[in-house]
Amino acid sequence: MDVDAAEIRALAYLMAFKTACVNVPFGGSKGGIRIDPKKYTAQELQTITRRYTMELLRRNMIGPGIDVPAPDVNTSQHEMSWLVDQYIKTFGYNDVDALAITTGKPVEIGGINGRTAATGRGLFKAAECFIMDKDWMDLLGWKTGWKDKTVIVQGFGNVGSHASVFVVEAGAKLIGVQEFYVSLVNENGIDPKVCGVLKINISMIIFF
Repeated sequence: MDVDAAEIRALAYLMAFKTACVNVPFGGSKGGIRIDPKKYTAQELQTITRRYTMELLRRNMIGPGIDVPAPDVNTSQHEMSWLVDQYIKTFGYNDVDALAITTGKPVEIGGINGRTAATGRGLFKAAECFIMDKDWMDLLGWKTGWKDKTVIVQGFGNVGSHASVFVVEAGAKLIGVQEFYVSLVNENGIDPKVCGVLKINISMIIFF
């Protein structure tokens, strides 16, 4: 519900810089809809997504050779599959590259294995660049590497859950997980894979 034009404009600038840095030939853009998805049914969210897709297509703002949407906060491969389907049924019915209208699609319709975990892996890699830098670690009085490091993750969605798995596999200890409805703390360590399973029904549990 915090989505507004200023936020989207700032995110678009960042996306433009990111695409330029890795030489991806897109302009860089962002978009959003100010709704609370928890207040809508799956069918209503599909209708909203398809209408949003049409408004972007009418303005020539997205396309396989223009700018390609990807899932972000409160969206997933479900929304991306609806977007692809809407494009194929309308503007992209004659486009041989129609499936390239978006990333983050289900593998069954042209998605890429590993894409779901990619953002979490990127977070892990960015942190690792810092953790493995001896100059920075010397300034903090730390040793390089993940071993003996403790980690707390704020948000255990698509990004936080996968990043947690990677840091634990690298040798760090996950001691805290914070979600909007619960916080978990265990000084002896938390298994992020088990935590992910618990999250399915965690809203029914109160932890003290």
